[in-house]
Order: sequence, then structure tokens, then C-alpha cells
Amino acid sequence: MALESLKPSAEGLQQHQFATSVLVCGTDDYQIRILAGEAEVIADITEADAVCHLVSLDHRNRFGYGLANGTVGVYEGAKRLWRVRSRHAPSCLLAFAPHAEGNNRSRMELAIGWMNGLVEIREQSNGQVIFKSRVGPDPLAGVVAMDYIGCPLPVLMTIDIEGRVHAWMPQPTQETPEQESLQPSRREPMESNDTEQLGSDVPVDDLPVLDETKTKNDAAGPDAGVLAADLVVDSAKGAALRLAVPTGVIQKVVITAEGLYGADGHVVSPQAPAKQLEVELPIPRDVETTLTVTCITGVTKASREHTVLEAQIKLPRFAMYRYVGS
Repeated sequence: MALESLKPSAEGLQQHQFATSVLVCGTDDYQIRILAGEAEVIADITEADAVCHLVSLDHRNRFGYGLANGTVGVYEGAKRLWRVRSRHAPSCLLAFAPHAEGNNRSRMELAIGWMNGLVEIREQSNGQVIFKSRVGPDPLAGVVAMDYIGCPLPVLMTIDIEGRVHAWMPQPTQETPEQESLQPSRREPMESNDTEQLGSDVPVDDLPVLDETKTKNDAAGPDAGVLAADLVVDSAKGAALRLAVPTGVIQKVVITAEGLYGADGHVVSPQAPAKQLEVELPIPRDVETTLTVTCITGVTKASREHTVLEAQIKLPRFAMYRYVGS
């Protein structure tokens, strides 16, 4: 579900005299409805998936939208101008003016934060990529633009689910003073230049959201999708499993073992999902077996999409005992 208000165009004001604003509503049943006044439906658009994000672009009734299936695009009223799709879902949208001359801001472009840690800016009219940077492997939780360092230029800032903040400030290019590109702010960690790209002449329709050959290799490291599990014994707490996942948070743990637990296994649901978790391991009797640890993970605590990671660990017969010396 998403809501956004638009400033009506001149044509819209003439047609709907009593409408001071236009309301755009995105629903979970794949609909985008444009409403004027209190109850008049101007347009009813059917999309391919649930509408998660809407943002006004302050120009000719244009607005950006994001779907749960990874589609992002721009409408001008009920007419779609462009759309792209990625294997990753968008996590946040922002109307951002990357160019500025004095106190006058240029028209808004569409800034997109992705679940794979990518941030990019696309032209609102055709979807051409004018800036792109990967800030890390974790999903972006938010994208904002503000005067953070006391200058008239807007600073683009992102924060991921781990709390890491990055910022970029528009800088004039040497070739054309009127044009500006985003550069890392001095107050934030520097980003690799090879991840930032200005606009290209690639056709816009169904343009890939990211350079899969470059960013996919960065995300799919040797530890990606691997559950780390270690058995520890403490004299006070007894045996426990220390679990860690490379990305996301652990939402539920199911431990099964032949001859130790019943058919349902030992289930643990942490109150505060985290990347690392220590699970107390009840061992009712001395038995040698293999523990099968199944972790249900999500990108965030509120994620509706989950990933299942598994690991096996040998449990010695006398795991509940620890040698303390003679």
C-alpha cells in the first residue's frame, strides 16, 4: 500500500476545478488509482504486482512507482513513460534534484534505493541512468536529500539496515560547467569511482537496473548464503549454538536431531532478530548425533520474503561436559 499527492497540471485544474491536489493510491491488489477531489477516479491502472512505493516528481503530474517484483517506472498521469525491472526489489524512492544553479533547483529526477545495496538516479522523462553507486551488500533502508553541510547544493544520503550512512554532493564537471555529477561527500566514506556512472546512450525500455556482471560478483562472495554454526559449552549455560548469517537477520531457528528431539524439533524465535544469535541447546541425555540447523532469515525484521539456510554439526556424546582439569 502506498499513497502520494500530486500538484495538478493546468489541464487538470481546468478539468477538475475544485481539485487542489491529486491523490495517487497504490494497493496490494496491483492497482494504481488516481483520485481528484473527494471521490472522483481519474484513472485506474493495473500493474503486474503489489505497489509498494509512490513518489511525486513535481512536474506535469508525473510520479514514480515501485512494485514488489522489482519493477520501477514513471507515469505522467495515466500514461507510462518508462519502466525497468530488476531481480531485486526497490526499498525506497525519492524525488531528487541532482543539478542546481544558485538557489534555483532543476526538475526532480527519480532516486532509487535497492534491496541489494545499490543507489541510482534516473531521469524522470526516459529512465536514463545518470548516477549509480553500490554502498554495500545490505539493503538500503532510506534515501533522503538535504542541505547537510551548509551549502546550497542538495546532498544525497542513504542509510542501510545496519545503520551505515553514505552521502554524495553534486559537483560541477570540468568539461561543462552547467552539468554536474554526484561526488562522495568529504564527511562520508569515499565510494569507488568505477561504480559511479553518468548517462549512457543505451535504449531505455526494459533497461537493466544494474550491471549484473559487476555487482553480482561483489554480492556473491565465498560466504554468501552460508550459515556459520559453532557448538560452545559454558559451565553456567550449558551447551549452545552460535549462529551467524552473512546478510539479513535470523528470524527463526529449527534444530532437529535423530534420537534427541521429537518430530517437531527444537524451535527458537528470537525476540530481536539479528545477524548473530546464540541458541541454548537442551540436551536431555548423552547421545552422539548430528544436529541439522535450519535458519529462516529475512532482509529485515518485517520482511515477508524469507531465505532458508541449513547447516549440520556433529554433537559429541558427552557434549554437556567440559574438562576443567585435574
